[in-house]
Amino acid sequence: MKKNPISIKEIHKVEGGGMVTLISVARNQYDMKNIDSYVEYVKKISTRFYYGLWNNGDGVEYDVLYAINTDNYDIIQKHLNSHDEINNMIPQQVAITIYDDMSIKITKNEHLNKLYSKV
Repeated sequence: MKKNPISIKEIHKVEGGGMVTLISVARNQYDMKNIDSYVEYVKKISTRFYYGLWNNGDGVEYDVLYAINTDNYDIIQKHLNSHDEINNMIPQQVAITIYDDMSIKITKNEHLNKLYSKV
């Protein structure tokens, strides 16, 4: 499997432009030994997937992401909440939507906001 760095701009182009929302399925994934299970999971959802590397201050997190061509809030929420079984029943926190002008919008998971507001 070839793994070359790709920019957000390139992902936007590969995914057809317009509105491209990235959904991660890996959550707090600091241990690379489990990354293959996330890759196999995403392959059931999408023909293309991306690896993301994020530094959240506590260490580097390895994500496996796929793209959907929409910025529809309800559809994004559905995707954010549909992968919790692979993450110990914890849904994804956010999705990132990329627009033609390369601006981005973060969509927070409303389900998590409701859970945390009850605490």
